[in-house]
Amino acid sequence: MRALTRGLFPGPPADPELRRELAARPTEELYRELVRVDPQAAGRIRPRDRVRIVRALEVYRLTGQPISAHWGGEKPFPFPLVKVGLTLDRKELYRRIEARVEDMFRRGLVEEARRLWELGLPPDAPAARTIGYQELFAYFRGEYTLEEAKKKIVAHTKAYARRQLAFFRAEQGVHWLDATSRPPEEVGEGIIHLWLKRK
Repeated sequence: MRALTRGLFPGPPADPELRRELAARPTEELYRELVRVDPQAAGRIRPRDRVRIVRALEVYRLTGQPISAHWGGEKPFPFPLVKVGLTLDRKELYRRIEARVEDMFRRGLVEEARRLWELGLPPDAPAARTIGYQELFAYFRGEYTLEEAKKKIVAHTKAYARRQLAFFRAEQGVHWLDATSRPPEEVGEGIIHLWLKRK
């Protein structure tokens, strides 16, 4: 969302050879290098966020400048913009998360994850680190039961929802609408109302 609304700096395109070199190294080692070459970026990128760590190192290697030196040169969003955040009663949010996980299991999440597991998906691949796959991969390794994996998926999804809410609450200029017990049509009308009065 921030890339869309605040823009991206005109950085160099991905370099496949450099990416292969970085992919062969552990995340911890890459992060230590980032701390050394760009402590400002390292302070904003989580130590386990392999994708952003690799990109930061790639920019540094290709431009000779840390990625943090490029921050601030982004082009702003060129069109009218209204940020709308939808809130939900916490109990209702958690109920929906639990129901969604149950539905995902009914629709074949375990079988889907097993196919990827059997294909040998690398453990540092973005898909392998998503909620759902990472817990089921641990189940396939025998680290816990399927029921425990399901409970962990629910718990991790709830934690992710809390992080999302914290992220959006830190955003400037968000108009908040409570969607609890309101039909989608009514919520949509509220959003249209905010859009029409944006000026």
